Amino acid sequence: MQSDGHIQAHLSQMAVHHAYRRKGVGRALLEYAAPLTGAQRVDVVTDTAEDFYQSFEHRTFSGFRIYPS
Repeated sequence: MQSDGHIQAHLSQMAVHHAYRRKGVGRALLEYAAPLTGAQRVDVVTDTAEDFYQSFEHRTFSGFRIYPS
């Protein structure tokens, strides 16, 4: 995670081996790491784990990821 240490952090990548999914590993990693950032919120962009991240207290925002040519 990257963070400004005060307000915002960004989770850029997290992976859990498929054999260990749905066993609380991802939740434990996020719940451990998020407070260490010192931020009030963590921004996440995903296209594969919407249900997982929706299980946390959250607000959904619309956004764009730009790929310059």
